[in-house]
Amino acid sequence: MVWENSLRMPLSHNDRDNLLKLSRKTLEAAFAIDPDLPLKTFRLRAEWLTEAVCEFRACFVSLFITGERLRGCIGTLAHSNPLFENVFEYTRQAAFHDPRFPPLTQSEISDVTIHLSILGDTHRLTALGDLKLGLHGLLVSHQGHRGVLLAKVALQFGWDRNEFLRQTCQKAGLNPSRASSYTIEYFEEEDCEETRTL
Repeated sequence: MVWENSLRMPLSHNDRDNLLKLSRKTLEAAFAIDPDLPLKTFRLRAEWLTEAVCEFRACFVSLFITGERLRGCIGTLAHSNPLFENVFEYTRQAAFHDPRFPPLTQSEISDVTIHLSILGDTHRLTALGDLKLGLHGLLVSHQGHRGVLLAKVALQFGWDRNEFLRQTCQKAGLNPSRASSYTIEYFEEEDCEETRTL
C-alpha cells in the first residue's frame, strides 16, 4: 500500500485553525442575516487560501455537545469541491440536517465542540489485517447500500478490526456475515478538533 499521496497536501497548524474558525463562524452565522458571510469572508482572506485548503478534498464534520455526546455528523466522500467549501457546507448539514437529531438551536452553539475529519482517497481493502485502527476509516457498499464509519469511531468504542467491519456493514444495512461479497474500501483521515476551555 502506498499512502504518501492519499493526503496530498498535509494541513499546517494555521490551516487547521482557519478551517475550525470557518466552521465555528458558520454555526454562529446560521442565525444571522447573512448565513453565507463566513464563506465569503474566508474567500477574501488570501493568506488563508493555501494550497491545502483549496485542494479538492472530502471531509466529515462532527459536532459534539460538552465534548462527548454526538449532536450531528455529516460529510462527503466526493473530492468535487475545495476543502474549505466542504467544511462550510457540511458544518451546516451536520448542524441542521442530520436526520438522527433535531436541528441545532442557537442556545446550543456555545456548548458545541467541532471535529473535522479530512479524508484521503478511498482504496480497496483486500486484507482486513491491512486496516490500521485509528488511522483508517471504512466504507462498505453493495447493490445501492452504503455505510461509512470514521477511524475515530473504532477507537471510541474499542473495536477490533472485525467488529469495525461488522459495524460498518450494519450501518449500510448489510449482513456482516456476507462481508466478503461486498465492496470494502478504506481511507486515511487527518483530524482537526477544537480545544475548548471551561
